[in-house]
Amino acid sequence: MGDNTSPISVILVSSGSRGNKLLFRYPFQRSQEHPASQTNKPRSRYAVNNTGEHADDQDGDSSKPCPPTDEQLVAGFSDVILATILATKSEMCGQKFELKIDNVRFVGHPTLLQHALGQVSKTDPSPKREAPTMILFNVVFALRANADPSVINCLHNLSRRIATVLQHEERRCQYLTREAKL
Repeated sequence: MGDNTSPISVILVSSGSRGNKLLFRYPFQRSQEHPASQTNKPRSRYAVNNTGEHADDQDGDSSKPCPPTDEQLVAGFSDVILATILATKSEMCGQKFELKIDNVRFVGHPTLLQHALGQVSKTDPSPKREAPTMILFNVVFALRANADPSVINCLHNLSRRIATVLQHEERRCQYLTREAKL
């Protein structure tokens, strides 16, 4: 189990005319393996059997649930759910975002992308660009719910600084818009 000062996950979500989208998630959420592939793997005779009842539990402590690991805390959230709960309304942009669900606290700084109508990048060769579809984005850190308030404040400050850089790059060369299309 990790300590309370380290983030569990880093997430970047966006909201725009095409809905909410999860752009980045670390650690990457691996897809579940097929059950058939798990049965074909050679197993050690000393491996712990995690399936079925624990009838041969000799010390009788199988009824006590193990606390979830850091990876398991955020792994329970799909990309769609994370994009939905972390992409905020425009009114919440520019201020601290904090959401606590079960044992996970999400801390971020939603940022509004304000594109001026006549603003065209000097490096963009095309005379006309289509209207931007991304309205806002949110850089979010997931951490344990019982994290120290100073850690929460530090991660919010870091989130705000990263958001400022990404906002600048979006204005300069539409970095997020281009990367989101990949």
